[in-house]
Amino acid sequence: MNISIKKLFRIILVASICILTMNVADAQRYRDRSNQNSNDPSYDNPDSLSNMSFQDRLVKGANFNLLLGSTTLIDISPILGYRLTPKLQAGIGLTYIYINEQLYDPNTGNPSGHYQETDYGGRLYAEYDIAKNVLSRNSRFFLHAEYENLNVAYLNSFYQIDRMWIPSPYAGVGLRSPMGRKAFFNVSLLYNCNYTAYENYNPNPILVYRVGVTF
Repeated sequence: MNISIKKLFRIILVASICILTMNVADAQRYRDRSNQNSNDPSYDNPDSLSNMSFQDRLVKGANFNLLLGSTTLIDISPILGYRLTPKLQAGIGLTYIYINEQLYDPNTGNPSGHYQETDYGGRLYAEYDIAKNVLSRNSRFFLHAEYENLNVAYLNSFYQIDRMWIPSPYAGVGLRSPMGRKAFFNVSLLYNCNYTAYENYNPNPILVYRVGVTF
């Protein structure tokens, strides 16, 4: 991992922590008011955008993925979106993936070292709510569409580490469960529509499972 990648990881990590820390307080404040009447129409009707400011319509958060074992994978992906309509939001995001894989000698089966890889990139996404109050009050099923461009490391024909950009359009569904008036816990399952073209280089499987928090 070179120094520029380390700096990128630290920036993404610090930004994600700051976003989550600042907004947890907001989520708690809204929970404390949940049984009270409000003079704010946007509070009483969270699906109405007519009385929301630009700041209120912003969607902030991050997706996380963690895999531990012979292969360690850490995925940190902060996002920033905007509610275009009560059901539709769109935005941008960053992706950082760290992989540490245990290597084994093919002849003896004994550990022979580690392979480390850092991948990074960005994405554009859109989500559309298709059903509400399905599992709990204000929970939503949504459709997700995304275009991600990921810079990945790979071993070239000279057995040297090289890098390439992998474009990946995703489509899938998800569930958004409320943790307050504006805070949601998100789970989604996405299909990589371009997986076979880069199957030998893509760090993600054809089906990507994500969890995250948005505010």
